[in-house]
Amino acid sequence: MAPFTYSPPLRRLIEGLKSGNGLREARVLGNLLIPAIQNAYGNDPLPEALIPLPLARKRQRRRGFNQAELLARVIGRGLDLPRIKGRLVRVRDDPPQRSLPRSARLRNVRGAFAVRTSGRRKSLPRRVALIDDVSTTGATVRAAAEALRRADVEEVHVWVAAKARARP
Repeated sequence: MAPFTYSPPLRRLIEGLKSGNGLREARVLGNLLIPAIQNAYGNDPLPEALIPLPLARKRQRRRGFNQAELLARVIGRGLDLPRIKGRLVRVRDDPPQRSLPRSARLRNVRGAFAVRTSGRRKSLPRRVALIDDVSTTGATVRAAAEALRRADVEEVHVWVAAKARARP
């Protein structure tokens, strides 16, 4: 689900989410997404939990936060859904997707995610929503969803604030 297009004025909001501390922008985007999600699902059940798309460690250290985590926090509170942090991990620190052509994006994220099993809770919920800010080719969310499916998640719903327009 991507209710918005990655173009002005939303583009500036998403870019603000990735720079600075992103808290204000996460609140605005999350509060725009909540009614869109509710409308899309209607009476159908929502996923059982939210999983923010993880950043590579180096990128998260440099930025100081994960924009998908900030969005998931706002959406989780608004929809009364738990967040699952730290289970889906990025196992490689690849170059940012925005700098790559489509074919390289697909290769870049292949095998980039894994699901960490930890402590008492080894299994994930049956139905989860993967949260991110923007999707361009869908390669990143596809790779993350594949890792979740390998961990026996039956349904992976993808919720992003915006979808980038295909390049001509």
